[in-house]
Amino acid sequence: MWVSSDTLWPVNLFTDIFQDGYSFRGWEFSIAPCWFPDIALVGLCYFFLRNAILTTLVAGSVQFIILIAGFCLCWRALRLANLKLLDMLTVGVGIAIVVWVAFHTDVLYPGFYQFLLPQTHVGNLIMHVYAIWLALLMVQSPPDRKRRAVAVGFALVCGTA
Repeated sequence: MWVSSDTLWPVNLFTDIFQDGYSFRGWEFSIAPCWFPDIALVGLCYFFLRNAILTTLVAGSVQFIILIAGFCLCWRALRLANLKLLDMLTVGVGIAIVVWVAFHTDVLYPGFYQFLLPQTHVGNLIMHVYAIWLALLMVQSPPDRKRRAVAVGFALVCGTA
């Protein structure tokens, strides 16, 4: 029920071009295609899995793990106390969402299932979380090579978003 033409279009892009041999020019993209990490991750997963549905589910699951890791990086950049507790709670919330989705496969609301699918704006959320992490690092570090490297990373994240 959750897998639709919206969530399958990233993998269909790869099947049309690399499996069926159609031209890339034949594709018309949405106003805000989630090229990164959605398309990149789906392409990488499809390279190994070669199954549209499985690729969609695995890529979405990997995206969710990347999102949870981004929140954990933000806690470190904020220099909050009790990092182990925060990491445990963050991972615990991620696991709770996955378990809830697994036991409520017939539910559309709340839309927690969207965390586990590409092309449901999770990629956009990931890029925002990582941009916040890099911005926090940039603000806190003294002007030196490390700050310039973080600024370049920040520019790349913002550019790919």
